Amino acid sequence: MAYEIQNGAYLCVEPLNLSFAEEEKDLEDTLPGVQFNFQHDLESLWWLLLWVVTQGVEHPESQQFAKTVFSNQSRPSMARTHVFTSPGYLQTCLAKFLHPSIKDLGHSFVVALDLLRTSYIKRNKPSVIESYSTIHQNIHAFLKTLKSKLSSPVTLQLRSHQSVNPSNTLPRRVKRRHSDADYGDVTNPRKRNC
Repeated sequence: MAYEIQNGAYLCVEPLNLSFAEEEKDLEDTLPGVQFNFQHDLESLWWLLLWVVTQGVEHPESQQFAKTVFSNQSRPSMARTHVFTSPGYLQTCLAKFLHPSIKDLGHSFVVALDLLRTSYIKRNKPSVIESYSTIHQNIHAFLKTLKSKLSSPVTLQLRSHQSVNPSNTLPRRVKRRHSDADYGDVTNPRKRNC
């Protein structure tokens, strides 16, 4: 999930000019929420690929790093916040924790993240309309780079579904409380058995 969406706040916003009386009000009621846009889709793709190269491989060090970043919480974990907002943090972590056969992918992830953050900053300046097209080109280049780096044979074992989720904690289907008969004659929508 995109950082801004999960965090519930924009990464870069103009500072508010509040009077003393307004400062005491509950700001959550006055601040705008995050409006989903295409940049969040591109960022979500980036997070998914980061998950694949960390949690999705048989490598305990990268899996441990992934557990701190990809936690099942409504708000971003501290590690996820650092990955997205602290320059240099991701580069350090990937150099330390990525599987040895794909360590060279780390630089590509860092560059793509920097470009995503830059596009968020430019997005907040109304006169910079090219930020919307540039980020697509940048993510396309990132994907091409990953493809070219992974086109040569790599000794890397991906994890199976059971090893990624050993406790089988996927949500179970909720049993239906009603049968179709409870909703009446489907050929006559006015006739219901409620």
